[in-house]
This record gives sequence, structure tokens and C-alpha cells, in this order.
Amino acid sequence: MNQVYVKMSKYYTATIRRIEDLKNHRDSSPKMELIDIGFGTSKAFVDEVKKIIGFHKMKGWNVGDVYEMKLNQNIRDLVVVGLHYKGVWVEYVMPKGKKFKGFLFWNGTYKPISQLPKHLKQTKH
Repeated sequence: MNQVYVKMSKYYTATIRRIEDLKNHRDSSPKMELIDIGFGTSKAFVDEVKKIIGFHKMKGWNVGDVYEMKLNQNIRDLVVVGLHYKGVWVEYVMPKGKKFKGFLFWNGTYKPISQLPKHLKQTKH
């Protein structure tokens, strides 16, 4: 049986057994987070849940937004240049003016383009 646990708010965690259940919650919960996966849950089900949560999180991000993150031994301003259901495409400028692009996953992990899987490298941004 497919079953995941999604944190909907500080005080409420929903047990999701059908994708429709998650779709019913997504507009009422401003922050959703996958916190646990039940034993025997299919990878396809988990991937669909992550996709829905990813699109939900994107509502607060816009192209042109600037966020700070520690990269290359200093705090850098990351500019959002594209949106994806797994995260956002970002660009930052080094002190001498060289620009770098990368991908910031929803879990906060940053990867430069050279380290991304092939399917993300081919995504338009």
C-alpha cells in the first residue's frame, strides 16, 4: 500500500495514501514537506508526491528573486533565472564578474550545471 507522511503545518501531519488526497490539501497548506515514506510505497507514488510538493513550493519563488547562500567560501547573491518542479535555476556573479549557473533543489542543495544529471542539464532555463 502506498503511504507517505506530509507535514502540512507546525501542528498537522497528513497521511497520504492517494494522490488525490494530497491535491485536496495543497491549496489549504502554505508549506508542505515530505517527512516519511511508508514501507512498500512505490517509487512512482513518491515521485508524484514530490512533484506536487515541488510545484506547490514554487508558488513563492519568482524569476528575478534574489536569495543569499554560502557558495565558494563566501555569501553570494543567487538570482532565480528559471523554475522547475524539483527546484530553481539560479545564477550568481563572482567578485571579478564571472557568472555561474546552477540548480538549487527544494531541499536547499546547490549543484553547478556540470554536476547535474543529464535530464536536468537538458531542461530549458
